[in-house]
Amino acid sequence: IQALLTTQTLSSPSFAVDTPRSTHNLQMPVQHSQHLPHIDWGEAFDVTTFYGRKTELARLQDWVLKDRCRLIALLGIGGIGKSTLAITLMHQVAEQFDVAVFRSLRDAPSCDDLVADLLQVISPAPLATLPSSLERRITLLIEQLRTRHCFIVLDNLETLLQEGIH
Repeated sequence: IQALLTTQTLSSPSFAVDTPRSTHNLQMPVQHSQHLPHIDWGEAFDVTTFYGRKTELARLQDWVLKDRCRLIALLGIGGIGKSTLAITLMHQVAEQFDVAVFRSLRDAPSCDDLVADLLQVISPAPLATLPSSLERRITLLIEQLRTRHCFIVLDNLETLLQEGIH
């Protein structure tokens, strides 16, 4: 993965997509939430104008809403608009989810801190205490992700993948 992140030289983002393994999931219609979604913008910057990525944005929206892709990676060199594209996409699709979260990982938080933060945001009720071990926190996060329809943007994920970082 690190090689993909550091050797990408395209002038526009490239995409990596993981679709559900079962075709049964593809046939299920996307249902609107019966309630207002919980949207947490974190450190997302304000996108007041958006130029020239209509085709990519439409493709991403189709992957998220129609194809129900579980993982999409926006890859490319810095400064080409990956974050802007992700934020704009989140604005368009957030209401289709129970929870939508944007987190910038630019400052390389520890895995423990990231998982704890996501647990607090995704959980339907505030968690008074969290399990002490990272393994138990990850298990709890996976359980929450299985029960809630979530859209999570992890911006600058490559900072956590760099050698020597947590």
